[in-house]
Amino acid sequence: MTVTIPDPPPQSNQRELEVMRKQTREFIAHNPVTITFSRGGIKIADGAGGYTTTVGTPIDPQTFRIIPQSGANATRNVDGEEVRPDYVLIGEWDADITMDDSFTLDGRNFDVVFIRLDRSYETWAEVMYRG
Repeated sequence: MTVTIPDPPPQSNQRELEVMRKQTREFIAHNPVTITFSRGGIKIADGAGGYTTTVGTPIDPQTFRIIPQSGANATRNVDGEEVRPDYVLIGEWDADITMDDSFTLDGRNFDVVFIRLDRSYETWAEVMYRG
């Protein structure tokens, strides 16, 4: 399977960008969730083909909207691993989130497996449930 990463779209005019960022904030505000990401955890093989991640350094809490992805299509992350995201996180354009960040929400552990390159008006991140 070949993964093509498109170039970010051309920069919109400033007014359009402001409107799109406002719409993203409003979308998040209708069903917000506060997440504290851990950064810099180490992946350790679990002997069954998967891995566990040690707890990294927590960064400041941020507000996102989390959207379930029932039957999501498989994609490949930067390591070539095929992943089927369980959820999408939508955050504001300047959200502090990176690949391999992890977080716990309602006692469940998640890893960030993909982030869209274009962050001009929103941050789109795909996450997988890890137990």
